[in-house]
Amino acid sequence: MPPFQASGADYKRSSDSRCEPIFVSGGSAKSWCYRKMTRGEETKLYLPSCGVGSLDGRRLTLEREATVPDMLVKLYDLPEMTPVLQRMAAQGIAIRPPTVWDRRTLIPWVKRHFGNGWVPECECAFRTLPPSCLIAVREQTLLGFACYDCTAKNFFGPTSVAESARGNGIGTALLLSALSRMKADGYGYAIIGGVGPAAFYAKTVGACVIEGSSPGIYSAPLTRKRDGAR
Repeated sequence: MPPFQASGADYKRSSDSRCEPIFVSGGSAKSWCYRKMTRGEETKLYLPSCGVGSLDGRRLTLEREATVPDMLVKLYDLPEMTPVLQRMAAQGIAIRPPTVWDRRTLIPWVKRHFGNGWVPECECAFRTLPPSCLIAVREQTLLGFACYDCTAKNFFGPTSVAESARGNGIGTALLLSALSRMKADGYGYAIIGGVGPAAFYAKTVGACVIEGSSPGIYSAPLTRKRDGAR
């Protein structure tokens, strides 16, 4: 989950109702961290913990500085997970690793709900068996996901829950389940990269901000040029 850093950046828009990721010098803001809003003819981008940016032509200007640091979690001091999973079971929700066949559903689902930004990391989750990912499912319907060891070793994320399913504790269940698996894999700490809801992670698992970690490991990805472009 990458940070956003810049006062202005080129952007591009996809053919659907969502915007493509906005890439900036020194970091990138993927589709998880903004939502397009239209007021009359003016389009604005809302970036959690980052403020509101205005789109003007092909430029994005933030109304206040955006910094999205990493956070550190003590895996040896995680909250008890059993009550959380019991609440999921009471709602008919299962938290489980995806099967290799679930990949055909998960990747398009992530792209449809959150844009292209997280697709490479979700694809990376299937490089191992079981995949380094967990999903929330109710009656064969995908509700959310959480990846780990995908952005980099010892990194948690990306993760999210379908908007229609939020408010039911699914994000907490996915978070604790993934962190517990990281602990079982031998990690003592986990890094939550490019955090959006910092208050949620601090409250839920006692995560603390890593000072000086924005933009951290993230850099602007290579961009594809049209055939014949230099």
